[in-house]
Formats: sequence, C-alpha cells, structure tokens
Amino acid sequence: ERGKKKLVIVIDALDEGIGNEEENIPNVIPDHIPEYVSFLLSYRVNQNKENKKVERNLHALPPERIRILQAANPLNGLKAEDVKEFLFQAHRGTTPDSTFERVWEASSRDLNGQFADPFYLRFVLDGVYQKRIFLERSETIPDSLDDAFEMKWVGLPEANNFLCHRLLLYLAIMRDHGDDELFVELFNREKIVDEPLTASDIAETRLHIGKLLIYDGDRYTIFHDRFRHFLVGEQKDPIAEALGIED
Repeated sequence: ERGKKKLVIVIDALDEGIGNEEENIPNVIPDHIPEYVSFLLSYRVNQNKENKKVERNLHALPPERIRILQAANPLNGLKAEDVKEFLFQAHRGTTPDSTFERVWEASSRDLNGQFADPFYLRFVLDGVYQKRIFLERSETIPDSLDDAFEMKWVGLPEANNFLCHRLLLYLAIMRDHGDDELFVELFNREKIVDEPLTASDIAETRLHIGKLLIYDGDRYTIFHDRFRHFLVGEQKDPIAEALGIED
C-alpha cells in the first residue's frame, strides 16, 4: 500500500517449528502477503536441496512470491572479520584478543586455517547462553569441535533415563532416518521408564537436540557426520562389509 514502509519478518530454523500438531509456525504466515511485507526463512534441506515438510506447509504461498537463495551457504565457512563480529554480538561488546585467537584457531582447524566452521561457532554461542562459556575467559572456550561436542553432550538433560542421549546414540548407529513413532515403539519395548512413552514425549525430548538433527519430512537423522563419529566412532556399512565392498 502507498506510504507503507518495508517490513521483513525473519524466521530461523523453520523446520524445527513444524510438528505433527495443527498449530505450528507456518500457520502464522498468511496466504496473502502484502507487497511491502517479506518473509526471510531458513531451514535445513537434504542432499537434493529439498525439505518436504517445509514445502508441504508453505504450499499456500504463491510461487511468484518465493525466491530461494541458492548461494546462501554459510557452511562453506566464515572469514576472520565475520568471527570478530560474531563474538562482538555474542558478548554485546568487544572481547579480548585471546578469545578471538582461541575461537579462530579451534573453528578453522578443519578448514585449513582459512575459514571458521559455523557449526563450532553455534556450540560456542549455546555455551554462552547457558553460562558454560564466558567470552572474557578464553580458557572456558572449547579448543576443538570434539570438545564442543563433549560440552553439548554433558549438558543434555538426564530426564526419562537419559532419553536425549539414548535417542542420539540410536540415530548415530542407524543407516536411515528415524521418526517419533519408531522411537516410541523401541523405547517402550526396552521399558526404559516406568510409564509408556508417547510420540509427544519423544517430540518434547527432540526439542533439546533439534539443532543436532536434519529432517526429511517427519523423519530425522544426525545432522553432522563429525558428531556421529564423536558418538559411536567409525561405523562401517554392514551390507558393504558383508559383500566385501570398500567404503
């Protein structure tokens, strides 16, 4: 409308806000969006750059109003100045040089010292929010991605007989995606808690580990192969091993 200012609404990790229930985040996005309003959405995709769950929930939006940013791939790594800005925003001010040096060294180790791994940086930010990492004290910062994994693992809730930990370990050894109903049947068969678990129990547990997962519709698996290796080590494909096929 004439005289309206441009409005941009940002929704990060949209796929984590879509469950089996009718009320979910995409429901707040109207079918008709005024020209002066734009939505900037982020969500994980599979190897085919698809996320069927998100696509199903956004089907009412007109295709001419949707533009996919193919070049938006932060997993390629961040530059040093981006890391400095990240630390500035995380700390709400300037951090010591020793903090930047430690974060840069740890986050760029697997990228030939040229770029920072945003996956590591996200764990640092989680630690800051949970008051396990203090950016003014560089000794509290994990010195590798595996150390960041360890910090995350130790910090997971222990409710329902370590259900978060059990769920991640099962996903780590599975060759395919799982879903909430599968784990309800599995954990109830094992009787890990006194009262039978429901799909809602699994979904509630999954909220604590959502950023460690990647989704394909309602099914999910471990997001990062390095985290899978951290949990269970190198796992050979049993079929390939039986056939004598090298990975």
